[in-house]
Amino acid sequence: MSQDSAFETAFAVAGNLIRYVRDQNGEAITRDVIEREVSGVLGMRPEWTELDRARLIAELETVFRFWIGDATTLQDNRDHVRWLDRRAQEINWRFWSRYRSFLQERGWADATIDKLDSMCTDILGLLEDPQRENAWDRRGMVVGRIQSGKTANYIGLINKAVDAGYKLIVVLAGVHNSLRSQTQIRLDEGFLGYDSIDQLGTHGRHTVGVGRIAQFIPSPDTITTRADNGDFKTDVAQNFHISPGLNPLLFVVKKNGSVLRNLLNWVEWSAHGGDAGQRAIVRGIPLLLIDDEADYGSIDTSELRFESNGQPDLDHDPTVINQRIRRLLYAFEKSAYVGYTATPFANIFIHERAATREEGDDLFPRSFIMNLPAPSNYTGPRELFGLGSVGQEEFQPLPVIREIADAWTDDVDEIDGWMPPRHSAGHVPTIDGRPELPPSLRRALLSFILSCAARNARGQMHRHKSMLIHVTRFVDVQRRVYDQVVETLQTYRTRFQRETTESVGTLREELEDMWIRDFVPTIEAIEDAYCAPITWQEVVQHVMEVLLAVEVRQINGTSRDVLDYTLPDARTIIAIGGDKLSRGLTLEGLSVSYFLRASRMYDTLMQMGRWFGYRHGYIDICRLFTTEELANWFQHIAEAEEELREEFDHMAAVGATPLEYGLRVRSHPSLLVTSRVKMRHGTELEYTCHGRLIQTLRYHRIGPENALNYSAMQELLNGARQDGAIQVVSPVRQWPDGRREEWRNSIRLSNVSPMRVIEFLRSYRSHPEDFHIRTTLLTQYITNEISAEKLASWDVLIRSGDGTTEHVCAPARLHTVKRDWRSGLSDEQKADLGYFWTRSTLTPRDERIDLTDDEYRRAGILTGEEVRMQRSTSRGLLIIYPLDPTIIAPESENPVVGFALSFPNDTESQPLRYVVNNVFEQTQEL
Repeated sequence: MSQDSAFETAFAVAGNLIRYVRDQNGEAITRDVIEREVSGVLGMRPEWTELDRARLIAELETVFRFWIGDATTLQDNRDHVRWLDRRAQEINWRFWSRYRSFLQERGWADATIDKLDSMCTDILGLLEDPQRENAWDRRGMVVGRIQSGKTANYIGLINKAVDAGYKLIVVLAGVHNSLRSQTQIRLDEGFLGYDSIDQLGTHGRHTVGVGRIAQFIPSPDTITTRADNGDFKTDVAQNFHISPGLNPLLFVVKKNGSVLRNLLNWVEWSAHGGDAGQRAIVRGIPLLLIDDEADYGSIDTSELRFESNGQPDLDHDPTVINQRIRRLLYAFEKSAYVGYTATPFANIFIHERAATREEGDDLFPRSFIMNLPAPSNYTGPRELFGLGSVGQEEFQPLPVIREIADAWTDDVDEIDGWMPPRHSAGHVPTIDGRPELPPSLRRALLSFILSCAARNARGQMHRHKSMLIHVTRFVDVQRRVYDQVVETLQTYRTRFQRETTESVGTLREELEDMWIRDFVPTIEAIEDAYCAPITWQEVVQHVMEVLLAVEVRQINGTSRDVLDYTLPDARTIIAIGGDKLSRGLTLEGLSVSYFLRASRMYDTLMQMGRWFGYRHGYIDICRLFTTEELANWFQHIAEAEEELREEFDHMAAVGATPLEYGLRVRSHPSLLVTSRVKMRHGTELEYTCHGRLIQTLRYHRIGPENALNYSAMQELLNGARQDGAIQVVSPVRQWPDGRREEWRNSIRLSNVSPMRVIEFLRSYRSHPEDFHIRTTLLTQYITNEISAEKLASWDVLIRSGDGTTEHVCAPARLHTVKRDWRSGLSDEQKADLGYFWTRSTLTPRDERIDLTDDEYRRAGILTGEEVRMQRSTSRGLLIIYPLDPTIIAPESENPVVGFALSFPNDTESQPLRYVVNNVFEQTQEL
């Protein structure tokens, strides 16, 4: 038995023992438990005593000690028939069971597989029952994260869909052969169970992946293969005459006009029922179409015209790829479309009412949007770049980014330098006139050598290791970079082989200095429990083997190089490329990236970030080399993405549908959310709070939100006291004009930290119909003002009123504040609204409680606007109203919490800029 086979067997035995401990004994899975079981297993066979114990423990920890949260979903079920709960027990989940076993053998964490199981079940349930009679059409979108496991998710969905009865599966896999081929390989392993290249061979099919799991399952069919040219090309299509409906049939195709035309021609040939002169329709065969990278290639970028009544033009001519995808769906009586993307910016700007006579509806995800969670061991944009928000220490950037400052010089024209932002296809990268690498890229290469050596020292010699160099889109320039990298690596090999430990100025000394000055402090700063401690003496022993193992590959449209990670031995690869490395393509074990491509679009930049993903056991020795400006851009996009996901979660929490609720994406003065042609139906808006009074007006009548809001108020009060805020019960103000005002039994807190206000707003659950209460926007505006040294101190007033209900806010007993329905509403209208709506929550005099005597004098006529004009820009006011629930929410045990925010007038404050989709513009206000 080989060392690798022995390791896999010992891994499986230890995993089963740990599961037994968990399931039978109810014992929590700790590192001590894992170490104990590993020690027992290694003693079972003599040959196992030589196995790498540390590696075995680390990989078992990956399986048993990571977790993943819950997905959130917006859904519209008006034309949907719930079916899966009813049919789940009668379905034989044989394809899914086989895929689950395959993932277990691959070392997936049990918790992650369980969550994948439930998420794929949820998505399948959002589709239609393949046995449902008559016509149906579902359109949805699944939003994952870059390199987070979206492919595994839709492979799981495909397995479950076939178990349920879907017969035809089409996967649209990017626009490049390399990504299509990589996707087909994944589906060969995770669904088909055989090498698709052998499907038509005379010597039988070669089993792979799930095919090696001993279960009797009839093999699905495919006509596309894992070969680089294995698409549904014309010569293949002309000889393909199998009708759908027998064995499950899989197509994995590029988003290419001619390929999609071939697929449409086959669909029209196989269609049943169409009368002469009518469009061909495939009846009775349910189609599942998976659109990978749904924001790329699939969007209709041609300008949509509108009729005089505001309806989109039914004779509109969409762009080719969009047109053929829609015609494919329109050709089936029963179809389900699921778009997968990590950058949904373009998709949310699809016009929700766009439809044409020949293509049917556009690809707006009207049926559902699911926001996938990331596992706890995922490293994404917010972890890598931070969120830049004050007080968010948990999202400070990881210390792995290294600045590139030598690719060009600031004191010369922009077209000069090794790789300036603007260069032509004929550019020759040079340093001082010599065709060689800049110091930063040489440092990146040495970092990769050290990273690989350190991983080998940690027992990861059987894992793939990759480096990305992405500096230009021009193939000829990539070739010149390739030549320089190959020459530099050869120099390193020669030097390291010839040098001795006594030599002065050696490569060995340079690497040791980098290890001590760069790697050791970073390892200590990250302090990841899953990254085993290592010394320089352990690392240096592996440097030569890394130098000999490393391969340099060009990954572009003209290169024959491919990233084939299916070979039995681990590979050490430096990938040099451009656009083909920008979408979906996975670089296994990516640890060092050198990135200069200066796209100005959110989605393009984020997709170029192949460095996101899983770095278990080596995140502390990863490096990203890029410019300071690009790092700042990525941080801004990370914040915009996080806001968008928060909006998804908020929409899901209140039961909204994609067609009912609009979306917005925060914009940037130097960047585009996506290409301008994809944002034809987006509108740029600004959001500012300066000089504004913002108050809640609509309130939940039922549900848990009122209890949560009351808890948020209590947490604010307690937290402010702990911070040392000044507290006054029944505050009194004696104004300069002799007027005296008392807020009897109310509580005033002064010098409250703005972070307490932000925490309150983040916890507060506003009613979805209270359109102008957007807590995400409010917190971001306050955060921006804090960074400009404004709104640094807050007054908080918790009001007592004349309501019938009394509640305790120690040391005071407050009475609730009474508010009535907005006038003019009939009893029927109140019942139909489903929420309580008042004309005003604010008591006007409350807005002046925090004024100084000088501000009071300057205010003159004490209207709210004048008060806000005079208040210092360093101060904000939050007024909380515990409202009497008697009318608003009779079943509530607590007061219904409302609030008002009074912002000082500040003409120098910077507004937040957003691009919003059509739904948002029509139904909401910023």
